Amino acid sequence: MTQFEGHIYQNDFLEYEMVYEGVYYGTLKSELTRIWNLGKIPILDIDVKGAIKVQKEIGANCLSIFIMPPSIEVLKQRLENRKTETSESIQVRLDKAAYEISFSKQFNAVIQNNDLALACSKTEKLITNFIQS
Repeated sequence: MTQFEGHIYQNDFLEYEMVYEGVYYGTLKSELTRIWNLGKIPILDIDVKGAIKVQKEIGANCLSIFIMPPSIEVLKQRLENRKTETSESIQVRLDKAAYEISFSKQFNAVIQNNDLALACSKTEKLITNFIQS
């Protein structure tokens, strides 16, 4: 049994998912507790299924934001321009993105990333307003 599987067995995760074939990610409850105990607010960068699980578990104490690409074609161009992935891995990411977009309406907010600076500014404003409320 791997360490990750042990955490699953012990119910240590708030959420976990196989994000890509054979590749799992998860959020340990103990890490959230540690961050909260420091008087800080955790920010999670997780897949859509994980985000929806967190939202169900934490409820009104959770702000979920979906960062939306302008289009799949623009996303493809961005990935190709990075020159860090194979055409096969780009296609896997595009397929996953199309699937994830179908869940965007389940989030508290959707930010379209047409312009990175503007998307960051809108995200910061949403988070600040949520924290202050």
